[in-house]
Amino acid sequence: MKARFICAHIISTGMTRYMVGDFCDIRTLEHVTPERVILYFEPELAQNSTYAKDLATHADIPVHMCPFIEISEFLSFQREMSPMFDDSLAVVPLMIEIVGIEEHEGVSYIKGLLPFLDEVDFEGEESES
Repeated sequence: MKARFICAHIISTGMTRYMVGDFCDIRTLEHVTPERVILYFEPELAQNSTYAKDLATHADIPVHMCPFIEISEFLSFQREMSPMFDDSLAVVPLMIEIVGIEEHEGVSYIKGLLPFLDEVDFEGEESES
């Protein structure tokens, strides 16, 4: 089963539409505004919780130990650790599954799930789940 790749750009307005279940290139999600994108590492948490609840639950945990992270922090860390990170994304895009769109304190959030490495087909397509 191939993933849906919707995330279609509406070029005339600069908007992008996202729906739960879509798979989007992390490079596209990096530029989403005014919404904020939160990447989750754990599927169950991403699908069964809210960002507001997760923030409260993990308030005293350092960012690098949380099961979620803002996309800008994730990409900054990856780029710092591997100067070739952006080049590798051009070869094998990192597709993020949109698992939720919600609001917290007047800000819209897109919750995305990072794939496990064993779910990525390095030949260019995601493997079946």
